Amino acid sequence: MSTRFAFGIGLVVALLVGAMGAGDGRSTATASDRRDTPLRVMAFNIFLGGTYNGGEENLRQIVEFVRAERPDVVFMVETYGSGATIEEGLNEGLPPDRRYRGIQITREPGQPADDDNLWLFTRYPVAEVYPRVTDAPVTSFHFGGARLTMPSGREVNVFTVWLDALERAWFPTDATALDRAYGFEPGHTEEQIAATDHSARYAKAVTILEQILPRLVPDEDAPVVIGGDLNTLSAYDWSKRFAGAYSHEGLTVDWPVTNAFADAGFTDTYRDVYPDAGRYPGRTWSPYWGFGYSPARIDYVWTRGRGLDVASSHTRTDRLPRHEGAAVDEEYPFYSDHGALVTDLVVEGGGGAPFGRPRLDRDRPVAPPERPKGRPVDAGGVSATSEQSGFEAGRVLDGDPDTFWASSFAPAQPLPEAITLDLEKPRTVTGLRYVGHLIGRYYEEPGYVAGIDRYRLSVSRDGEHFVQVGSGRLERDRRPQWIPVERGTSGAVRYVRLTADEGFTDHAGAAELTAYERR
Repeated sequence: MSTRFAFGIGLVVALLVGAMGAGDGRSTATASDRRDTPLRVMAFNIFLGGTYNGGEENLRQIVEFVRAERPDVVFMVETYGSGATIEEGLNEGLPPDRRYRGIQITREPGQPADDDNLWLFTRYPVAEVYPRVTDAPVTSFHFGGARLTMPSGREVNVFTVWLDALERAWFPTDATALDRAYGFEPGHTEEQIAATDHSARYAKAVTILEQILPRLVPDEDAPVVIGGDLNTLSAYDWSKRFAGAYSHEGLTVDWPVTNAFADAGFTDTYRDVYPDAGRYPGRTWSPYWGFGYSPARIDYVWTRGRGLDVASSHTRTDRLPRHEGAAVDEEYPFYSDHGALVTDLVVEGGGGAPFGRPRLDRDRPVAPPERPKGRPVDAGGVSATSEQSGFEAGRVLDGDPDTFWASSFAPAQPLPEAITLDLEKPRTVTGLRYVGHLIGRYYEEPGYVAGIDRYRLSVSRDGEHFVQVGSGRLERDRRPQWIPVERGTSGAVRYVRLTADEGFTDHAGAAELTAYERR
């Protein structure tokens, strides 16, 4: 298995960025020389034209989000009829020399107007838009790009890519990690998981790397940037080196597609900046459907060529602060079901920085879930404001994370919904351990039929008069989460209530709930 990273030959590092914060993340270059050119690129699958989750308002916010990141090049996937609107929004109020040019990559003969999957947006002059690819099984629905000109005349080749989602790569990975974590019989072997790449993705990746690219860019030293959605995971991330990382559960998967990119001399820019895949998983799937248990990094920026260096990289999976709290934010925590990936590159000898030099952002390391404080309490009973037949409230106490409580969805009950634990006698409660339900371990979607987004935690001595002691927002994933008591309760309490004010698909649910008390 190849886990190597291909670095450009003869790189000149203008300034090592060693004081950008603690942790394993690192930056390999920065455009400090006036002759060098910073090149910020973004890979972003906007999910069905950006209007599925929130309509035109969400699309408007996508444009504001992209503008806030200040990319020079955007590799956009699932654009689907929104390209012209996005181009217009990106350019609103900009002077002519700072405007973006939108390039429709997907342009199959006779295609419907809203079937334009891939687009490319660039602020740099376009020397050539490459011809539509016709190398079966790859079409312009999967790959295409352009050659850009830097201020000095140096050229950079940029390509947007999308590889098939079926068969899913992440779902069996996540399911098998969950099986191992909870002692279930694994539903997939490591070889079966890796084989999902061979259904369609691998053949397309090899065609791109061995046929299309050599024809379009015959000079192997020429700078090339490929960005987009590969719908598969990283062989480096899932190598033996990280088998012991939290939520990997000993899994090692030799992913063929990302191996092919590495073997072709490409650098995985995010992992180049953050070599520790355990602390920096870089997950981009899925802020909408739920991050699940194991991390899914399926969106990439790859680079190859002389004089093209990596400076920094970061992911985005939350809305801008000014967009939080709006109606569209309640059900859709981000603008898409994919996170966005931004990478800062340096083009050596590019001729300066016509669009300025962006501040280099960094991802924060991801720690395992917070450990509960105190000792667990065996609740004697549980009740809920509503429950669906077959998904009764008592399931949160059965010790089986594969069963769960769900509030009524036939008929539907509007939120808020609440579930209350009876601890049988007064206790000094420190918090609640919450596990979101695991249904969907073997399905094509995470299966969040019911879950809790925004919550309130309340306690009571008599079961009638409750005092709120905490509130917040839970992650849409399957890892245990700690809900602390944030305010004092003036003594011991018998009842602990978790209220769901917002939930995925407007239903509340939980697989396991455990109260903890002070030791």
